[in-house]
Amino acid sequence: MLLLGEPIPQNSQHSISVSLPTWEDIIGYEEKKPLVCNALKTGYPRFVIHNFVKDLCQKHKADFIFPSYKTALRASQFAQIPVEQIISINQNLAGIRTNKPEELNQLKGFWQHTGQIISSRQALYFFNQENINSNLVQAAQEATNKIKQRIASLTGQASQNIYLFPNGMSALFAAYNVCTKLKPQTKTLQFGFPYTDTLKIQEKFGSEPILCLKEQDLPELSDQADLDLAGIFCEFPSNPLLESPNLEILSQLAKNKNCPLIIDDTIATYWNADLLSFSDIIATSLSKFFSGVGDVMGGALILNPESYNYNNIKTVLDIIFEDICWAEDLIILEKNSINFAERMKIINKNAETLCDFLLTRKEIEKIYYPKYSSNNNYASKLKPGAGFGGLFSLVLKDKSKSAKFYDSLQLLKGPSLGTNYTLVCPYVLLAHYNELDWAESCGVSRHLIRVSVGLEEINSLMNIFEETLNKL
Repeated sequence: MLLLGEPIPQNSQHSISVSLPTWEDIIGYEEKKPLVCNALKTGYPRFVIHNFVKDLCQKHKADFIFPSYKTALRASQFAQIPVEQIISINQNLAGIRTNKPEELNQLKGFWQHTGQIISSRQALYFFNQENINSNLVQAAQEATNKIKQRIASLTGQASQNIYLFPNGMSALFAAYNVCTKLKPQTKTLQFGFPYTDTLKIQEKFGSEPILCLKEQDLPELSDQADLDLAGIFCEFPSNPLLESPNLEILSQLAKNKNCPLIIDDTIATYWNADLLSFSDIIATSLSKFFSGVGDVMGGALILNPESYNYNNIKTVLDIIFEDICWAEDLIILEKNSINFAERMKIINKNAETLCDFLLTRKEIEKIYYPKYSSNNNYASKLKPGAGFGGLFSLVLKDKSKSAKFYDSLQLLKGPSLGTNYTLVCPYVLLAHYNELDWAESCGVSRHLIRVSVGLEEINSLMNIFEETLNKL
């Protein structure tokens, strides 16, 4: 177990998680207590600005630097900052200067919600030189082609229908922009308890979205002839309750409303589930299981060529798409993902075995895992030989012992998921600290602990959980 603020993984300058080993550390992070915040050597890049990014900003006297002039312009419009405050740094980067705290907060929001950010590798590179090396450009193109081919082989899609982004939220933001270009000033629908920034994009960049948590409420929405929708968003399965929606119903609703269905399959993964035929767009965070290492970000959109809306979606996406992935990140992502399929086989088995074991423990009130779902929605989409994924959540019967359990667990603890090593966090506390009552009203306990299972020897993992539970 690492000390507070240590990077996860520990051996990289570009780690995308950070050690928050106690329940109080999580609270201190959320409440921005100096003792915690000052100890952080890194953090999830959309939430914690990397020191290399800060150094580049300082060098160019900018408050934020974005991966292109277009993204800087979009950020300035979101924050209502005059275009004159954008500074061109080189052919790739543009920065924004402001001395107003409210504008700075808006820029932070844009950075977090949209994922249109520069990476730590990109910042370090351009801190040391002005222009990109042509050999690096060529290597990045080769890596891009290999990543697309890898995704294509897992999904049965042509590379021309695969688009790469700096991270998963950037991909989702692009999908949202496609929806609003096709139907401006029109609401979107979020089905299921959503990842926080997926909902924030819909709230902050367009018309007030509809949040629908129950499947039985969908027919009523479908019957509302005057209800137009620009798009429907869902996760398969959801984070952190691991519930999978009925894609047949959602797909039909999307057709009835003549809008795209966007499925975030990050947790299911390309290896486990076949979802494309039910969707118009698949969105994935490649930072997670696809990479596994936790030292690089990436995202992808896949278009379904069989979608009745395919031509319209592709036309719009080709117009608005901007390749802002950083070359070195693509090279690392390609390298990390070579053994993606082999890793997922082990992670699937480890997670299922661990969940089956924990289900026998009297201290556990609930295990959230696709295998135990009350419906067949996930299982019906499984590929041959695939599994239920590497993510689960648990809630203890005695909620007062949640902090003790978390603090005592001798595993890596911090944000993110999908790593080759087991990673634990009190997810609801971390993602919804300022709206815990709302989360609980949606059926998501503030005491929930999320576990992303890694490649460790399974008996060792079970022993760690058993010893921790025995101490409660």
